[in-house]
Amino acid sequence: MDGNRRYAREQNLQTIEGHRKGKSKVEKIVDWGTLCGVKEITLYAFSIKNFKRTAKEVNQLMKLFRSHINDILGNDEEMVHGRARYQIIGDWSLFPNDLKPIIAKLMAETRNNRKITVNFAFVYTGRNEITSGVKHLLNGVANKALKLSDVNENLLDKSLQLYSMSPVDLLIRTGECRLSDFLSWGSSDHAVICFRDEYWPSFSYWGLLASIFYYQANKFRVPQHSKNDDNIGQQSGEFLQMLKEKLWKNVENHDERQGNFGVQ
Repeated sequence: MDGNRRYAREQNLQTIEGHRKGKSKVEKIVDWGTLCGVKEITLYAFSIKNFKRTAKEVNQLMKLFRSHINDILGNDEEMVHGRARYQIIGDWSLFPNDLKPIIAKLMAETRNNRKITVNFAFVYTGRNEITSGVKHLLNGVANKALKLSDVNENLLDKSLQLYSMSPVDLLIRTGECRLSDFLSWGSSDHAVICFRDEYWPSFSYWGLLASIFYYQANKFRVPQHSKNDDNIGQQSGEFLQMLKEKLWKNVENHDERQGNFGVQ
């Protein structure tokens, strides 16, 4: 989702108008993905590094994200007919307090939807995600919930994927040829990476189809995810379940309705 500001400059628009164009493209990409049979989409909504921008722009971006969540919550196609499951991945400790209740509500009300999963990487960086995963494992060893011998690449991988997320197959980057710390771990091994010249507001249905065709032509070049990668011991499994319960308890605590989420 990169290039909103550059798009605005080239179109002689205010920066916020570029972000609004980007927001409208998010609404379309979910429809296009559903039409193409895509089961899961992860969108880079806001990087932790974006806090370095001006206070005015950060506030505008937060308002747009709030508006988008409220639009989803008010959309009968999403909420009544149960099309998409929405998950917000990122550092909850850095979320604006006024956004936490509606984020929690969105996740709670859509978590049983299965046609397509939409993940928003919000207040997120790949490095922060990896650091958090390492801290989980260190705390697990310190609290004797894990043995040091339990700690391996597979367990770290799963400690990063506490939400119901699939391995990354295709990563599409618009605007330029760099990853900007997006899904650094998840895209490092099994993903096909497709760089697109157009900015995010200009990304089209045909651009999505071209990216999917690129993936189909190149997926044999990358190692495929193996079910053997999912094997972990009983103690590690119990530890991961504990982390998931803690995560969803945190979400529940921010949901003003205080419902019982459970863990899936």
